[in-house]
Amino acid sequence: MNDHELDRLIAQADPFGADQVRRLPASGAGAELLEEILTTTEPTPTARRRRPILIAGVAAAAVAAVTIGGVLIPEDHPAASVVPGAPAPAYAAEVRAIAEANSRILLGDGWKIVRVSDFSKKYGEMTFGKGKQEVSIAWYPANEHASLLADRARGGNKVRQVEALGRKATRIQYLGPENKPGGTGMNGKQVPTYANPTAPAGKNLVEKPGKLVPSTDFATILPPGGAGGAGVAEIRADLGSERAYMDMLGKARTVDVTTWLDAMPPTVVRPEARRQVIDEILAGLPLPAGLDKQKLYQGGVADRYQVGAKVTGAVACGWIGQWAQAKKNGDAAKKAEAAKALAGSRSWKILIEMNSQGDFPETIWEFADSITKHDVIDREGKPGRQDEYKEGLGCD
Repeated sequence: MNDHELDRLIAQADPFGADQVRRLPASGAGAELLEEILTTTEPTPTARRRRPILIAGVAAAAVAAVTIGGVLIPEDHPAASVVPGAPAPAYAAEVRAIAEANSRILLGDGWKIVRVSDFSKKYGEMTFGKGKQEVSIAWYPANEHASLLADRARGGNKVRQVEALGRKATRIQYLGPENKPGGTGMNGKQVPTYANPTAPAGKNLVEKPGKLVPSTDFATILPPGGAGGAGVAEIRADLGSERAYMDMLGKARTVDVTTWLDAMPPTVVRPEARRQVIDEILAGLPLPAGLDKQKLYQGGVADRYQVGAKVTGAVACGWIGQWAQAKKNGDAAKKAEAAKALAGSRSWKILIEMNSQGDFPETIWEFADSITKHDVIDREGKPGRQDEYKEGLGCD
């Protein structure tokens, strides 16, 4: 499985407004009780604005929940405060099964889960954040252990056996550009060197490619057989030094199912709520012919950004595909219909919501602008591969 692109989210301190909670699944007496709770005079906490992210991660408070008539509500929401002695968080069997099938690793020392990819029993990835630093933990099936090790060791990366979470593991130290004059620094910028050391700045500049040297980017691969007989786990981060990475690794721990699930960000969309969330997103979008909603409904646990990307990506793929086919066939009406739908993507509420959290909305908008303004499928508005959008948007 290819490494996941990591550009995803973090939630507000309290993302559950009254209107959102009312849309949670409840029925009968539970729904009546929920409505009474939400119409009390106690004010809802003011939500802080989400921080923009693509690279820098920020810790998010994990929100515990209480069950009221089958509805999960954050414990710091007014609804929770009026239910003394509420039971511990309840999770659907499907969610617990996913948790039981993986290593359930959490980090100590202030690290919090800030992003969660669309994951299942076999595959998944989550990102932990603390300040501007991030750690990625991914998991894979047991039968991919050997191929994963071979892939990570490729290119001369340094391999070392270490102890992690009380087990023997393999640590990879990635090679990176040498950070000295004449090479490309670790920040990706060219470090200048001069043919004549006495030349003024900007004169006689000689650019030389930097050689690869051990970097501060590390990954530790845990073999199969962890908690619950889990598959392979990979813990990767560049924390600025080997010591910082090993200190983080030394404080990692495996936890029970409930503790792990409780640590998820409040924007995580669980399988039992996925259909409702997707339907709400689709309700605000123009839908292309042939959109497979049932395929969108399939999936494990994911944060709202990931769900939004999957839904809007499928919609955009459908419209771009129609536009390309219509252009090829000379069907002006179909072409215009698709172009109009794509032109309106800048007003899609879900993309506006996602835009402060990652770059996926910009990718859709770049393709839309290219089509509507330049009559080509290319993010730079130039003639290019007509199927480039499939790779950029993850089209099937």
